[in-house]
Amino acid sequence: MSRRCCLIATALFITLARFGFMPAKTMLLNQLKMEVNDHLNSLITAPDSASLGVLMPIAGQSPTNAVQLSANLDSDLLNAWIAASDTDVLVIQRHGTIVHESYADGANNGLSINTMSMTKNIIALLIGIAIDEGHITSEDSQIKRYIPELQIDDRHSVTVGALLNHRSGLKSGLRELRQTLQGEALSHTQLASLEFSKEQAFRYDNINYHLLSQILTRAYEELLSTIIEEKLWRPLGLAPAKIVDSAGYCCLFATARSWLVLGQLYLDRGMHNGSPVVAKEWIVKMLSKPETANEFFVQTTGFSRVTDTDTTSIAG
Repeated sequence: MSRRCCLIATALFITLARFGFMPAKTMLLNQLKMEVNDHLNSLITAPDSASLGVLMPIAGQSPTNAVQLSANLDSDLLNAWIAASDTDVLVIQRHGTIVHESYADGANNGLSINTMSMTKNIIALLIGIAIDEGHITSEDSQIKRYIPELQIDDRHSVTVGALLNHRSGLKSGLRELRQTLQGEALSHTQLASLEFSKEQAFRYDNINYHLLSQILTRAYEELLSTIIEEKLWRPLGLAPAKIVDSAGYCCLFATARSWLVLGQLYLDRGMHNGSPVVAKEWIVKMLSKPETANEFFVQTTGFSRVTDTDTTSIAG
């Protein structure tokens, strides 16, 4: 961890020691946490980041048409927003036609950009496919059925759906994040040491999705990258991509147009070119089963803020 991150973390811990969790200090603590998170994110933004493990390839199809760096939609207001928001890639589609497409220098059509937690949507889609194919019984299945080394009291219910919605009660830390980002999944011993609170209020924790990725890889007996390739990339005809296989919550590097197709999959209720890729019922559930949080972090253009209320769906 760098000196800046250590200083921020030290300030956070000093504040905790002095004030505990008094409501008046909650906002300050959240802001400090966001600064730590912002710095950690800056260490893994590029595919060659030293803080990331080896990127595993996801085979795909070469684009049928070259990326257009100029498109129909162009305005001073839009260009000013792109510059002010420090946006690296922007693709706008209307009625099935791309009307704007712009890339920052070095974006490589989006392949050079870590899409961070957008990866969680991929995991959520795969869970739906695994349920449809019978590899997972349902979202109500107990996760101990798939990861038996987890030490969860039999009287305490932690389901696949609870992981999807960050309501598992899981408490993880920087050690688990660092290890899984650097290419090493949590071991049997580490899984056994994870703690789950009986209070299952919404609490965003990336390791929820690491556990989901472990459920998938055990169910299919394949690498995560292979499952993504077989279940999504190949049926959708997407361009080659790369991913840190050991995370599950982060670090998929794909073209912007690939993400556009994935977004269209939601609009088309799991269908692509007339063929089902994800069950319609699962897509509807992802879109219509939001979670409400008392506070939610929003981080844009170098600033962090906490909103009073917001929602997150089953997709991440």
